[in-house]
Amino acid sequence: MGIDAERAFGSNWQSAFGNTTYPGWWFASDQFASFHTGIIHANQTGTTNFFVPNSTSKDRIGIQLNLTSIPPGSSISTVAILHFNDTTGDYTQVRKLRNKIENPEIITQFLPEVWYVAISPSTNKTIFNRNESILITANVSEGDPYNLTKYINATLDFGTPGESDDQTIILYDDGSHGDEIANDKVFTNSFVLPNYASIGVWTINFTVYSEDFHFLNSTIYSFNVTDVLNVSLTILNKKPMVGSTVVANLYVKNYRQDSWIAGAEINCSYDSSEVLNKTDYNNGTYSVNFTAPSQEGVYSLICNATKNGNFGNASDTFTTEPGKTNLTIFVQPSNPIVYNITLKNNKSFEILANATNYGNGTAYSTNISLELINDWSANKSLEECGELEKSTSCLKSFSVTVPNATPPGNYYVNVSVSWRNPDNSISINKTEVNVTVASNPLINVSEGKVSGEAGDGIWNLIGNFTVLSEGNDDLRNISFNCSL
Repeated sequence: MGIDAERAFGSNWQSAFGNTTYPGWWFASDQFASFHTGIIHANQTGTTNFFVPNSTSKDRIGIQLNLTSIPPGSSISTVAILHFNDTTGDYTQVRKLRNKIENPEIITQFLPEVWYVAISPSTNKTIFNRNESILITANVSEGDPYNLTKYINATLDFGTPGESDDQTIILYDDGSHGDEIANDKVFTNSFVLPNYASIGVWTINFTVYSEDFHFLNSTIYSFNVTDVLNVSLTILNKKPMVGSTVVANLYVKNYRQDSWIAGAEINCSYDSSEVLNKTDYNNGTYSVNFTAPSQEGVYSLICNATKNGNFGNASDTFTTEPGKTNLTIFVQPSNPIVYNITLKNNKSFEILANATNYGNGTAYSTNISLELINDWSANKSLEECGELEKSTSCLKSFSVTVPNATPPGNYYVNVSVSWRNPDNSISINKTEVNVTVASNPLINVSEGKVSGEAGDGIWNLIGNFTVLSEGNDDLRNISFNCSL
């Protein structure tokens, strides 16, 4: 890259201006300071053998490569800047340009100072039912160091795509409109959600202005709107007798369950029949009652509550039962045998009683009890089974003690099951257990031997021994054998 100086400025061109050392090579030529041109070597790659000489022999200035070698497969490049001036000015313009390129200006730019206000937006809850009141709050007490805030508006997006139904309300810091303390930089106001409010996410755009309505800041806050009520249903008598009255309570709250809903429209049905008897206690509690179906079975009561565009439902089941049910009692073993009864020792045996409800109703207050012979005893005479639904059983064990000296023979113990029927009548069923006391004759001779003296050929009483019958049966066919 070069400049043909002689053709530009004539044979009297001057070329004694420049710097041919690295870095910042440059050179200039002119015509007696009237016109000039220059070349600046700005950057290079691949080699350091570029230079900008004063080549008066060729009447030119420029970059030469006669000291440059390029290895096979490699390349070199250079970046040069040309400067031209056809008005009054000398070669120093080229040098100054070189200096600017070599040491560019460093400019540090800071953000401009602006008025600002930081907003802390909130609502008293994060989710609301239709027709509930929202307390909207914008707190700038910590974010307004210059005390610029004068007005705050809150624009509610009704959860719809367009802006035509958006509504803007003014927030106040005057100790009213839900504001607790005036001039504390906490701005509030209330808004009641309409009964037709869209379900989903709503947004509030908080906008802050100064006293002369200069815009200071804005922020977006979101909350949720739902039409779901929290409804629960409890049937008080879940096992009514056929044809009797069923009573249930319905409890209605808002979605958050922190507010009772009174005055709701209540609809209940069971087995495709509508419930007509309904009572509103005006505190979120509702009572319904109806006549139980005449057919035994399991039924579902379904109720729903509607108010101000909100809806909720709940269900509970009940089982109709006949007036009476039937229980059987079965005992194992059915014929226990008791051995080793003596005059002094008694014996015990175990029985297991099984009460089973074979009817279609529930047996209430079910008990299993024993009826024993006089002087016989047991570890317990009654066991409670409580409530037995149909096809369920209750197992209870008893330990019965046969007293000492009980003669052998067959004895009878009654085991009873009693219960209260669904119609509140009492029923009893019994079974008889045949207890066989085995014969246990037992002999006891306390003297192991007797001794004495007698002369030859003389009769004498040597001693006595006593035979005791200590079993529960008579001793028979007693024989005596003596040995000397």
